[in-house]
Amino acid sequence: MKILLTALLSVVFGSFCFAQEYTLDSAWTTHGQQFQVRLEQGEASNLPSNTKMSLFRNGGLLFSDSLWCSSLYMELADMNDDGFDDLLLYQGAGARANETYNLFLYIKEKNTYQKVQRYAEWPNLRKTGIRGVLAATILTGTVEYRFFELDRSGKLTDLGITVEDRSFDGKGYQKGLKKVRRLRH
Repeated sequence: MKILLTALLSVVFGSFCFAQEYTLDSAWTTHGQQFQVRLEQGEASNLPSNTKMSLFRNGGLLFSDSLWCSSLYMELADMNDDGFDDLLLYQGAGARANETYNLFLYIKEKNTYQKVQRYAEWPNLRKTGIRGVLAATILTGTVEYRFFELDRSGKLTDLGITVEDRSFDGKGYQKGLKKVRRLRH
């Protein structure tokens, strides 16, 4: 009787206890078009991808992708300074708050979003204030900055400039920005 009751409770409540699925839906308007992203996350967190991402324009599916996301979070930001919001999907964080994101860049000419290859490989990758230049802030006990160029087509190029800030005073970051300015002029 005890085994039968345990089996019955497992069938009835098993999906509530063991199979958790999460969904995030968000919508926005870009260039006069209504976009929507849907993230559906299953319980297979040990796989290379645990989240299905679907992107819609005006109700029609543009594309789907499989991603790994430790939690469902998105933000919109103009990452390549073209005046249009790009889509950042949270991937996860390593030690010392080294957050990574997947970036989907809005391509005006095609009226769609395109995944930027290798963006998720670099933690804390954000705009610098120099048009088209991003910096990865890598926290490892010291702070290391690595600089990249992101063009309007979505190509991410390592500029080969890496500086370390052992004093945590921001001077390393400023030194890296000076190197970027010299390289671009």
